[in-house]
Amino acid sequence: MFLPLRQDNSQGRRWPVISIALVLLNLLVFLATHWKMQEDNPQRGEVRAHILLLAASHADINVPDRVREVVDTFKRQHPDTCSQAQASNRDIADAWDARMRLIDDPAKLQDEMDSLAEQYVAMTGDSLVDKYAFIPAHPRALAYLTANFLHGGWLHLIGNMWFLWLAGAILEDTWGRLIYPAFYLIAGAAALQFHAWFNPGSLTPTLGASGAVAALMGAFLVRFPTSKIEVALVLGLRSITNLALGKGIRFHAKAYWLLPFWLLSEILSGTLFATSSGIGLMWAGLFLAR
Repeated sequence: MFLPLRQDNSQGRRWPVISIALVLLNLLVFLATHWKMQEDNPQRGEVRAHILLLAASHADINVPDRVREVVDTFKRQHPDTCSQAQASNRDIADAWDARMRLIDDPAKLQDEMDSLAEQYVAMTGDSLVDKYAFIPAHPRALAYLTANFLHGGWLHLIGNMWFLWLAGAILEDTWGRLIYPAFYLIAGAAALQFHAWFNPGSLTPTLGASGAVAALMGAFLVRFPTSKIEVALVLGLRSITNLALGKGIRFHAKAYWLLPFWLLSEILSGTLFATSSGIGLMWAGLFLAR
């Protein structure tokens, strides 16, 4: 990941209070939600995996309506995995799977499915991700706003906020304190909608300020294409520590070279991993900046 350190010859005059507020708001939301999301996701993921495995390995079992969409979507998107789950000689996934293989009574298997469905629904109702992240299959008006302030991890947050500061502080001075935040929020919502259009029916929660930040970067590129930026190459949290100590890999690049290269890396990353990670793509906002 590339992190901008400083823009040379900055002409900013206003104190960037909106940019500071956005960074602090994202940070506060992250601190308030991250640990809860970290606790929720593994438990819910395990229950979801058991539901899918049970449904795939027992085609005659009745899938409750409250989890039918989850099962049907997985079968449609991963037919090969479902076929493998039906094989009698497949590897045992975990202790639960080993116990299920010893049960031949259809009634007991159905009871297990019903119990798993109840657990999954209860966990989903209490999940911050399901409440406030953006789910393309079920887009909610509130999520177009809240999903932009949720982040999946420290590097996700730091990368977005660093680029927000690079582009946002200058654009706030250029546009003013009304147009700038309006553009940021509209761009974030538009990026989520683009994601939904390209991933229709997806149940994977999407989160992050990436779309809004991409729009700021696109606008920055159009307005200041030859601006020089000092950049550091970051490969992990240790790299950030090295930067604080004045170490690490640094170089200078003009905006018209750096920003498209970064954007391309995000497109490739999103294409490869977006369906599993649910991290908001950073490319959609560029269309708004042109």
